[in-house]
Amino acid sequence: MSRRRHTDTNYSLTTTMPSGEVVIKDNLDTLEDIAKYINVEFFSDFPVVSRAMVNNWLFYEKRRKFGNRFNITRKEL
Repeated sequence: MSRRRHTDTNYSLTTTMPSGEVVIKDNLDTLEDIAKYINVEFFSDFPVVSRAMVNNWLFYEKRRKFGNRFNITRKEL
């Protein structure tokens, strides 16, 4: 279990499926929670996405091609 450092920050994940459907998941607390959610929902709980990858997607926008479908928004509470 990870420690939450900033209790006033929360994340939203918007995923565009290949069919064009948009899936939105709100109120994710940490980057680790985002990685776990993506792995469980889209990769059958296989560890494809790590917390470090999510960090790069959010702050540095470095992505592999499959990562382009995941858009993360940081929300200040």
